[in-house]
Amino acid sequence: MRSQRRIRARDSIRSSIDSDGAVLMDLEEGVYFSVNSVGAMIWKELVAGTQPARIQESIAHRYGITPEAAENDFESFLKTLKQKGLVDVELC
Repeated sequence: MRSQRRIRARDSIRSSIDSDGAVLMDLEEGVYFSVNSVGAMIWKELVAGTQPARIQESIAHRYGITPEAAENDFESFLKTLKQKGLVDVELC
């Protein structure tokens, strides 16, 4: 089991979400990123402060995949968000 983490969007990030996905804009860097509908759902939950385990449960339920697959998908997306500098992750 992973440690409790607090994940939050950096202050310079703005997002626009619709049914097709989302666009995440970094106002400091002047770049934007597009994500699909799964990424948009994860982003929306992260911004709302939902714990990662709860987001993973939602992914598994909504898309009919195993909890392990949901965790892998979530962690892969989170790794990308961190690499792009869109989120800060703190251990609680």
